[in-house]
Amino acid sequence: MKIDFIDRPMQKGSLYLMLPSQIHLPIYTGEFHGILLRFDLSIFEEKTFLENLSIFNFDYLLVEEPAYSSLVELLLSLHEEFQSDKTLKQCTINNLLKLFLIQVQRLLPNVVNEHTHTTIFGSLNTLLETNNYKIQTPAFYAKKLKISLKVLNQAVKEYTGIPCGEYIRSKTIIEAKRLLSYTGMNSNEIATNLGFEDAAYFSRFFKRETGFTPIVFRKKAL
Repeated sequence: MKIDFIDRPMQKGSLYLMLPSQIHLPIYTGEFHGILLRFDLSIFEEKTFLENLSIFNFDYLLVEEPAYSSLVELLLSLHEEFQSDKTLKQCTINNLLKLFLIQVQRLLPNVVNEHTHTTIFGSLNTLLETNNYKIQTPAFYAKKLKISLKVLNQAVKEYTGIPCGEYIRSKTIIEAKRLLSYTGMNSNEIATNLGFEDAAYFSRFFKRETGFTPIVFRKKAL
């Protein structure tokens, strides 16, 4: 499965965790079976639940037994309930979904279950998306989050293993790739959209980060 231009394994136990903004494409040529679960986080009224949920900071997990069978059982129960006309159907669906997400959360590395870092990293990703992934310094986002630059760097490093500045640049590059691959915007328009001074600066930045000029990348993507 290609998720935001990165190939992820497709095999038994593969769990893809994708946000609406992420572009994904199956590239497996053989026959396969899977379960697709789509939902809106707005169905959860409890803010504390969402604040502790960090699974969508990851694209992919490989789930092994016995967790794999447990998740499949929950997904099949969700499907059965969705097709039924039983009393309290929506309430049951919400509870099953919440249980599914909790079980996935527990499969993550222990460090990402640390509440403070979960909240900060999730808030950073929300800000990045709201800001259309425009190129900005870590200090800009630290100020927006009303935390110190040191605390922001620590949270990002715990999740990703890379400095905050590098993480922000990687998100800008992914958005640039999306715009080059799936829109007709020219380099000037993309540069403006991503907060660069001009197309030349954007082109240098893109080549430094990817090894390709925007024009060459677009041709390869097409």
